[in-house]
Amino acid sequence: MHKHSHQLQKAGVFLTALCAIHCLAMPFVLATLPFLGDYISETFERVLVVVSLSLAFIILRKDYIKHQQIIPLLMLLLGGILQISALFFASKRFEITLLLVGGLSICIGYYINWKLHKKFFHEH
Repeated sequence: MHKHSHQLQKAGVFLTALCAIHCLAMPFVLATLPFLGDYISETFERVLVVVSLSLAFIILRKDYIKHQQIIPLLMLLLGGILQISALFFASKRFEITLLLVGGLSICIGYYINWKLHKKFFHEH
């Protein structure tokens, strides 16, 4: 069970990092491939955000039950709010910044959770 949880954490961090890379690369991709336009970009961003937030919630909630520390979940909530706001409410001018800060918040939540997870399993 421990190995499975560790693999899910790695997958969640990977998806969050992939999201950040996507956000950084997308302006260049859109500049060189204007015929694809925003349709592929917006669809890919929304799918990536929904999948990564869902996976993060499952992982962090499961570990919260064990270590009872709310900070990783709060970082996920902050990151999720920023990313959802970027995709559905923010102007294009702020979208990339909000997505990157949201992704960074989620990564910090994962890092804190990883430290707590390690401490929990090494002490118990």
